[in-house]
Amino acid sequence: SMLSVFLLMPAVTLIFERPLRLTRHKPLSLGGQHLAKGIYKVRKPIAVFMILLVAAGAVLQGMTSYTFTDDSAKGESQTINSVFGTSTPLALLIPGGTEDADYDTQRALVARLQAIAVDEKPAIRDISAMVTTGAEALKYYTPQDVAELTGLNSLVINLFFRAQGFGSSVRADQLLAAAEGLDAGGETIEKLKTALDQANAAFHGPHYDRMLLELSIPSTDKNLIPLIDEILDEIQIVYGDDFYMTGIPMSTYDIGNAFQGDLLKVNLITFLAILLIVTLSFRSIRLPLLLVFVIEGAIWITMGLSYVIHQPIFFISYLICVSIQMGATIDYGILLSDQYLTLRREHLAVPEALSAAMKRALPTILTSGIILITAGYIIGQRCSVFYIADIGALLSRGALVSAVLILSLLPSLLALCDRWIIRKRTSANGQRLSERCQG
Repeated sequence: SMLSVFLLMPAVTLIFERPLRLTRHKPLSLGGQHLAKGIYKVRKPIAVFMILLVAAGAVLQGMTSYTFTDDSAKGESQTINSVFGTSTPLALLIPGGTEDADYDTQRALVARLQAIAVDEKPAIRDISAMVTTGAEALKYYTPQDVAELTGLNSLVINLFFRAQGFGSSVRADQLLAAAEGLDAGGETIEKLKTALDQANAAFHGPHYDRMLLELSIPSTDKNLIPLIDEILDEIQIVYGDDFYMTGIPMSTYDIGNAFQGDLLKVNLITFLAILLIVTLSFRSIRLPLLLVFVIEGAIWITMGLSYVIHQPIFFISYLICVSIQMGATIDYGILLSDQYLTLRREHLAVPEALSAAMKRALPTILTSGIILITAGYIIGQRCSVFYIADIGALLSRGALVSAVLILSLLPSLLALCDRWIIRKRTSANGQRLSERCQG
């Protein structure tokens, strides 16, 4: 965009100079001077009200919840969910083993996980593991049980147990592993072997065993992150740090933790970066502080409104919209402030300088602002893709808030802080280039 404006636009303007001259028209009068006069008369109440609004926005935006996945089900997804319901699975890898002690440890973990509750209801709807789904393969059988299953003579089965060193009972998976010659081709043994092979393929790996957890809440639920924290704590009690967990809820958890942890640092770095850029532009620190306050105020109010209307913010929408809103708001603020400073240094009094600055800046601010507001609103209302629609809606709201603050709070602060932001300079003949604040 910058390269196009710097390189392409001047060339195109010169090429079409004659058509531009022929189509000139009188600039539209949007009443910026009248708006400035009205704001100047009530500058203190406006400033106080807007500052309180910014403070409220700062508090509310800290209470706003963020989502990290699409919470809407549309089209084919809605049809599938209406028939089969929603699913929130987690895959857990834990240290493997086939000894009784290994399975006892698994059972201990399953018991802990089943005890977790959300809103007094079980948080985990279903647990698939070797000790649950494959529990039949872990049952112990006596010679009499095997004789009844296979229809073989109990004496033969007793001799088989003694030959294998099984004692009075044996676990089903160990029995089947040794039963190659027992009831060869028998239907019962073959069915058990098939079931055991399927269970081993589903839950056993070379180094880790797999456990599948089905949560009873969706990935968009506000209780998801605390629930994942509790699940991780319970697993850590049983297996220490030697485990892995993955799935959409875990991805949401990881993104949420990273986002929340980085949010303060990102905001602070952005604040300092904008302050530095504007300070270098104006060669002063005082006015940039006002501008950055207005910029941050617009963002705080925008995000705080999401809390008021009970609408969580999709985290990517936040990142994109804050970037665009910061750029737009600083543009509006620099335009209005630069005009005001220029007029004040030309010896215009505060009311006259504010009126002239608003008259010059208002068309540009409204043009850009209305484009952002309208485009964002249309995208938010008409786009069927959740992520894009959410970005459009938040951008539209942010552009509106930014325009309102630039056209109300900023003029009030410029007038009230005139003594502070207008540097007193003296020319060679001793005359001051800036006047004392009037009013």
